[in-house]
Amino acid sequence: MKLVLNDNGLRALINFRIDVIEHFIAQGHQVVLIYPACTREEDLINKIPTECKVYEVDMLPSGNNPLKDFAYFKQLYKIYKKEKPDLVFHYTIKPNIYGTFAATLLKIKRVDMVAGLGYIFTGNGLSKKIGRLLYKIGLRMANRVITLNSENRDLLVAKGFVLEKNMILYGGGKE
Repeated sequence: MKLVLNDNGLRALINFRIDVIEHFIAQGHQVVLIYPACTREEDLINKIPTECKVYEVDMLPSGNNPLKDFAYFKQLYKIYKKEKPDLVFHYTIKPNIYGTFAATLLKIKRVDMVAGLGYIFTGNGLSKKIGRLLYKIGLRMANRVITLNSENRDLLVAKGFVLEKNMILYGGGKE
């Protein structure tokens, strides 16, 4: 099986996902990593298992320029189309939105992880409202959404971001 892990930073991929990456490799799966080029750090590059295929993409993790976000979506679409993964794991807001859009169009199974609700849930400016709408659409397209705590799970379900049947509470099942 071929798996893609798409995160908004190399440090998060290495510090928080290395055990998952190594587990999949040990099980004989192909692993593809995607992260923004602006988060590249040489000391972290050396920690990427040599079995992984790596893509550095042009994306600003905290930017909100719609043209740059659309360009990021197009990059992901091309990568997913080329790699033809069996499953894509998205971590953090932009991969959850644009990666899920791309994977959905290509009919690739997708799992989104919401580690925390983040800045998109604070404030009511126009860009925050648009961001929440895009996030809601993206999360609703995911086959499964993983959260790390019941408060986030409950809020995402209550606000209609995710169907309860698609939620997974990491480490705690469905409580």
